[in-house]
Amino acid sequence: MKRVRLAWCLEREHWTLEDWKNVIFLDETSVVLGGVRGGRRVWRKKDEAFYYYCIIRRWKGKKEFMW
Repeated sequence: MKRVRLAWCLEREHWTLEDWKNVIFLDETSVVLGGVRGGRRVWRKKDEAFYYYCIIRRWKGKKEFMW
């Protein structure tokens, strides 16, 4: 597998930025700093709606990026 990857890289060794703009990488991942991807579930009773342990504080300055 390593030889296949090396061969792939060597074939594209002299590509320009414009060449790379036409490539789609499917193994990208996204990261959220200061937050959580997706929702969170909280189970509580009706009278516990505003208890501090039922509330999740959010940081408004979260950053999301991909690589």
